[in-house]
Amino acid sequence: MEAYCAARAELDPVLELSAPCASAAYWLAGWRPTTLVHLLYTESGRRLEAQLPDLLLGVRPGNLGDLAPAQLARVDALHQRAVAEEDALSREMARAQEGHGGVVTAGMALDAGALVARVGAVLRGADALRLRTMRQAVEILQPAQVAELLAHRRRGPGDRLPPVRAQRIST
Repeated sequence: MEAYCAARAELDPVLELSAPCASAAYWLAGWRPTTLVHLLYTESGRRLEAQLPDLLLGVRPGNLGDLAPAQLARVDALHQRAVAEEDALSREMARAQEGHGGVVTAGMALDAGALVARVGAVLRGADALRLRTMRQAVEILQPAQVAELLAHRRRGPGDRLPPVRAQRIST
């Protein structure tokens, strides 16, 4: 993730925002950090429901369905911080797009250099927030839970791994 953010910092922010993937659905030319928290909540709830009988018997599988109350409290705090920072970055981008903060001169001319620098700063802030959110989620979870979350994140929420079937090897 760090290498990704470093490579993006070198890109032209104007081209980044004009790319097809930079639609409003992808928030500031990337994924919303709160999406990771939503995925964590969704997978945790799904797993909890599936293994509820075992949990009631005291079996602790240690996966995402087995989040401790302290972990849930920390995930909630992470979610609140991420939402607040996303909102702040969205407001900053809106201000830049509206021409506030030095991108429009006194003569009502657009200072393109200032606009590109400001948009670039917002995009770098969004990348930093994504990286920080990922790191904090990893710190909250147990190693097996992290592996499960990252494996799910890589596959995508709708994808499922195919079942593994034993096969006879002919010689």
